[in-house]
Amino acid sequence: MKNRITKISMAFIIVMVCFTSCEKDKNFNTEESKTSQESDNILCFKSVEDHQKTLNKVSAMNLQELIEYEDSQGYKSFGRKSDEIYYSVNPESFKSLDDLKDFVSINDEYLQLIEDENGEYTLETKYYYLANKYIMNNDNMYQINNTVYKVFNSGIASAPIEHTDILKMADESIISKVAENYNIKFESNNKGEWCGNQTRDVRSTNGKNRTYFRLTLNAFSPPGGSGTNAWVDFFARPYKKTLGVWYHCKRSISFKINCSYYGRTSTGWPNKTINRTGSSYAYSVLGTLPDDGSVFSSKTANNIVYSWIDSWADTPDTDYARIQCNESSAN
Repeated sequence: MKNRITKISMAFIIVMVCFTSCEKDKNFNTEESKTSQESDNILCFKSVEDHQKTLNKVSAMNLQELIEYEDSQGYKSFGRKSDEIYYSVNPESFKSLDDLKDFVSINDEYLQLIEDENGEYTLETKYYYLANKYIMNNDNMYQINNTVYKVFNSGIASAPIEHTDILKMADESIISKVAENYNIKFESNNKGEWCGNQTRDVRSTNGKNRTYFRLTLNAFSPPGGSGTNAWVDFFARPYKKTLGVWYHCKRSISFKINCSYYGRTSTGWPNKTINRTGSSYAYSVLGTLPDDGSVFSSKTANNIVYSWIDSWADTPDTDYARIQCNESSAN
């Protein structure tokens, strides 16, 4: 009983610190509302628009810029911790694959070794393709207004701030069991009908060089809200094979995100089209589009699907990595 009271008390303190900070930051002329984040505190945002603007801001930074920015704001994100560990690695220091596996095992909260269908390995960070990693804490959580969110590989869960402790302790296997009692909502990212599965990714490989490109269509109806937020996460990264393992490398990356998605409502089928190009010399490019917090007028989260995709990422060492579906309908 004592341990349970302690956990609940700590969760209450965390929520109060976060909520108080959000209120305090309303006096500042910035797009983000935030709190000093130690090990458990949750980064707060006033609105979905503030959240998305911040995501695109921090995901465009290199590691040194990210460190300086987070230090100036008083927090340390899960993504930064992962990157700091990853880029401390010298691939040639591992004498064997087993040595690398041992290193990953020691740091498995932040790193993963992915084996593909050809038996090849790629060293990656956890949640490498999600911009949210740069604003979520070690519990994979952040807060927008009075709702807390928790990021999983297969989707996003949300709950009112009074149930922060419950959501913090919950994993995907028990979300459905506690959801009704604590007003927890989970939205899977495995939706999609017209243009296939919601998440699409592709690799373009040339010898020891590789370009990886990924698009994920997301939709979420916040508890108590009147609409559905829908957005596309994009991610592109170059890799170099060293001693049989694929590692991040720095290259010139250009990309084009050109796609359209729609949602079913009681009055019709509203759609959103994204057309964005860009380039950067970096280890990766990632972000969230659109960055204006676009909301469909009714709760249609289970009916948001791509209508067409004609997108690509490119680096100098490989052919284009293309994701296409019904591309003849593209603008």
